[in-house]
Amino acid sequence: MVLFAFCGLMFVIGFLLTERALFHYRYPVLLIDTRAAIDLAAEVGKLDTRLVTTTHLAAATGAQQWIALHDEIQEKVVPMVRDAFYRLPPEIRDVDQGRLAAICEARRLADQKVLALVRAGDRQAALDLVASDAYRNISLSLSQALTALRDSARRYMDQRVAEAQRRSWIMFSCLAIGGILSFAMIWRRLNRDMVESEAAFALTEARLEHLVSFDPLTGLPNRQRLIEELQQMMVRAERSDHCIAVIALDIDGFRALNDQFGHDLGDRVLREAGRRIAASVRKDEIAARLGDDEFVIAITCRNTHEAPLRVARRIIEALQQPFCFDGLTVTVGATAGVSLWPEDSALVDELLRKADVALARAKAESRGDVRFFQPVMDADLRERSLLQNELKQAIANDQIVPYFQPVVDLATGDIRGFEVLARWHHPTRGVIPPVTFISFAEDSGLIGDLTFAIIRAALQTARNWSGDPTIAVNISQKQLVDPQLADKLLGLLAETGFPPHRFEVEVTENALASDIRTAKYILHRLKSRGVCVSLDDFGTGYSCLGHLAHLPVDKIKIDSSFTRTMQERGQSATIVKSIIGLGRSLGLPVIAEGIETAAEARTLLKLGCATAQGYYFSPPVPAGAARQLLGRRLGTDIPAQQASAH
Repeated sequence: MVLFAFCGLMFVIGFLLTERALFHYRYPVLLIDTRAAIDLAAEVGKLDTRLVTTTHLAAATGAQQWIALHDEIQEKVVPMVRDAFYRLPPEIRDVDQGRLAAICEARRLADQKVLALVRAGDRQAALDLVASDAYRNISLSLSQALTALRDSARRYMDQRVAEAQRRSWIMFSCLAIGGILSFAMIWRRLNRDMVESEAAFALTEARLEHLVSFDPLTGLPNRQRLIEELQQMMVRAERSDHCIAVIALDIDGFRALNDQFGHDLGDRVLREAGRRIAASVRKDEIAARLGDDEFVIAITCRNTHEAPLRVARRIIEALQQPFCFDGLTVTVGATAGVSLWPEDSALVDELLRKADVALARAKAESRGDVRFFQPVMDADLRERSLLQNELKQAIANDQIVPYFQPVVDLATGDIRGFEVLARWHHPTRGVIPPVTFISFAEDSGLIGDLTFAIIRAALQTARNWSGDPTIAVNISQKQLVDPQLADKLLGLLAETGFPPHRFEVEVTENALASDIRTAKYILHRLKSRGVCVSLDDFGTGYSCLGHLAHLPVDKIKIDSSFTRTMQERGQSATIVKSIIGLGRSLGLPVIAEGIETAAEARTLLKLGCATAQGYYFSPPVPAGAARQLLGRRLGTDIPAQQASAH
């Protein structure tokens, strides 16, 4: 009897331990599979909403793109439903699978009927069908079935966990009745492990939920959470008759910051930027990070322009403040684009896209500013994309050719040299200026091929021009980070037989800032081979005096923004006079850009500026016209006595 009791006790203990082990093993598997099935069911609901939307749009417009998009979404639904049921326990799968499969099949057949009518050209019949109660009831039935499926899964999970716990307590009671108090400590240990495991699983679930909805670097909501919040905002805004503004914001200069200081500092800047953005919005507004240096802010407002403009500029000002980390101070900027609901679109994805389009326009036109989406931007974007696709072929076919703008001696009118500018001779669009294609040449990585092709053509053309005029070319910021740039340029000089002392390289202050060490190496190497270095757009960047002190600069070019306004603005005139005086003190020739009138030329001559360029003397012209200008005196209406005085 004692042996029987002991064996029974051992059986109870073994059963208890087995139950606990199974509980600890099955609970996380059950949690993960059931949770995944619930998420898949929710995703099926979203896809069904998109199917309904694309079917409506296909019926309304007859456009093939909506039919193709519908077919693409439809192909995802069946595997997703199958995967959801695969993850569910058999009890739920057998009950709900037939019903949900029937509804999905009804959805597919109904949509096929609508799309068949659209393809047949009977759009009115298609519209009548999608507006019918039967069609709407399919979505309602599917939503109800998915909701029932999720509820059943949750109940099943709760029931199984409750059953496991109940059996454990029954076994514990049996063990306690057996009077074996010595095993109480073992039970307490097992029970504590169970509690700790459940707490750990709960914590893991909470962390997974946070990772699904929030950016791990900044802690801001991610794209998925942003879309969910925006959808809820739309419902509330519609009830309160408010509008919604979506602000897409990029950090200016972030890639250059990463390249110069490394990704660790870049991550720290992003975290601080996220904190500043979050601190700049109210509790009922959304600030999210979509990826890299792109952030999105969504606000509700009554005035569709003033409120988002105020918020965007407040955030831009916050991001323009210096970032200080361990004694290192870095400065970035920000640019924003804004789209409005429902004015620009009623769809979340489209709102985000149009905000990105407005952001792209802002970055192209005026970094550090805000642009609102306008329909013309879409057309411009398509035009830009088309040109970008054609650019590589245009470079290979020599469609992009050098134009030459003369640099003139103000005292005599003689041509001292030319600045080379690119022009795209498009076979159907005519001559395209560089402002249209230089930016996406940089973005697509073609700026190097473009620049070297222009330089090669310019040097070959101007090699034997009379008077030995200098040829100046602009080097972009993207190229100044290439340590091999100097060797490539010197190789072009050797290839074309062009004298190095007639070749000038122009760099801007802002281009130097991205990697001053590499730029300094490049410019010193070019200088050592006789190439002239000009500092372009002087006074518009930063650390300009530092550049003059540490870089091998031979010439200074005054930016046209100062010369064009020096007649009306005393401040511009003072800056021009100061730059000319600085050049004289350092023994550096000064070239004034953007001269458009004789009055500007006379003023510069009085101030002591020796050379200038601009449309007053000549616009950029093809090589043949530039060669004809040689030997002529340009700007001859400057009084001769002024010329002789200087």
